[in-house]
Amino acid sequence: MQKCWKKSTVVLIALLLAGCAAKKSTTIPQPQQPQEVESAKPPQAVRSHFPDVPEAQPEFPPFTLGTDYGKAAELTVSHFNTLFQEKEFADLLKGASSGDQLALAQVTLRVVQQRQPAVWINKRKDIRVAVEHLLDSQYDSSATLRHVEGVTPPTELTLLNVPFWANSGDGANIRSAPTTDARVITILRLGATFDALGETPEHWLAIGRDGVLVGYISADLAGLVSYPLSTAETDLDALTGTLEKDDTQEFHFKDEQVQQTTVKMSMGCQTLEFGISTPLAKKIKHMRVCQTASGAWQQR
Repeated sequence: MQKCWKKSTVVLIALLLAGCAAKKSTTIPQPQQPQEVESAKPPQAVRSHFPDVPEAQPEFPPFTLGTDYGKAAELTVSHFNTLFQEKEFADLLKGASSGDQLALAQVTLRVVQQRQPAVWINKRKDIRVAVEHLLDSQYDSSATLRHVEGVTPPTELTLLNVPFWANSGDGANIRSAPTTDARVITILRLGATFDALGETPEHWLAIGRDGVLVGYISADLAGLVSYPLSTAETDLDALTGTLEKDDTQEFHFKDEQVQQTTVKMSMGCQTLEFGISTPLAKKIKHMRVCQTASGAWQQR
């Protein structure tokens, strides 16, 4: 009897131990808190709205700066003349001849260059067009600048490609770099004219001959030439009004002396307003024009 009791006690203890083991093995583990892991890339934010769209910039192919002023002016006038012959303008200018349209294109070029209003009138047909510059804007591009040996190219230019004249009675130095410490190449006498390829941030005009940078003149010593202008007047070959050198030999360079560098270029756009008045109608029309590779202006 005692042995049976002992045996049953052992069996009972064994069952109790087995039950505890089974309970321990079926216990559900508690979930662990997620660890913060530093990520090399932050998570991308979800866009909740469309991004702001900037004003569309004109797209022009890469170019070499320095088409001479005469060609740039001709390209601009030709472009405007073509626009005035197209249906929208042609209908507004009804009765205007091809010569009238060309004259209006030349007036428009003057407004673009000088940013001053002008009026074109055809008395025979009683047509009046008031052209006014309204707004300037800029966009950045890059260009290949050609320059002669010994002249330091700029890193940045605002494109001009228009004629200037030396307006200092004491003469204006043409220097090899845009600084008063640079070498003086020659001195322009009062009234001498030149093509300005562009202006540096320090307000020096980059002087061009045949589209090649040959020196700099302080913008404080020059003024914009009034339109119209004979392109021959800006040819540095014809310069005899120097105070120190009369031959300007440094401007007579060979192709192998011309070097190239890429510069940051600030290009211009303008908004023009045309107030057109004829016996049949009055109309206001706006046009946005931007500088192109040659310095000419085109509608964009």
